[in-house]
Amino acid sequence: MQRRYINPRPRGTHSYLLDDKCCHAPIGKPHLVVAARAEETPVALRAPCVSSAHALCRQLTVQLTLKPMCSTNAETRPIIDSLMSIPNYRYFAARLNEEVARSNRYQAPLSLIMVDVDHFSKINDLYGYRGGDLVLIAFAKVVLSVARDTDITARYGREEIAIIAPNTTAADAARFAERIRQKVETGTLLPADASVGGNAVGVTVSIGVGSLGPHVRDAQAPIAGANAALLNAKHGGRNRTAVS
Repeated sequence: MQRRYINPRPRGTHSYLLDDKCCHAPIGKPHLVVAARAEETPVALRAPCVSSAHALCRQLTVQLTLKPMCSTNAETRPIIDSLMSIPNYRYFAARLNEEVARSNRYQAPLSLIMVDVDHFSKINDLYGYRGGDLVLIAFAKVVLSVARDTDITARYGREEIAIIAPNTTAADAARFAERIRQKVETGTLLPADASVGGNAVGVTVSIGVGSLGPHVRDAQAPIAGANAALLNAKHGGRNRTAVS
């Protein structure tokens, strides 16, 4: 087969081959090449490096599963948080509704875990917004390293991550949440070279766990339960897990 190049590579793009055509994609923006027809397969695929390959692999199914739920206009909006490299709140809300419907259909347990960085405003005040961003990036990586393949992890607020845990009881979710809390507590989310005085800074998180109740089984039930439990964890001294 004779290869043909339809256009010279524009400045500021990467080139990749798809079947017998040459295509281009902007430098610095992750892109995924798929065949135009089912029988076509890409000859080569190149993408810019991303900050966390592990996080990217964990979330590869996000863009594929979200497409049926979106309108044409919504498809053009990003679903990955640009800082944490995990899905954003819009994706979380859509997936929570899906998982609640599935849980109701099969009478399966469903839990929701809210993880919030303790004293985040103080971190920003002491180490600047750049230091706060580094904490959030490391925070997301820790959560992803503990999360299971079936969990749905997304950014819920400024310093808050939500984890939808299908087929998981509140008790099992609490044990899962404790693993996250302990890993954050024993790790270093703000490295020494980014902190004041050259010392690594310890960071802790508070966690709330909610689940679908026996009578109220809509999407607001686990959210309300997880938020109430998170407040209890904060009022109880922080750096702890509470269950509603």
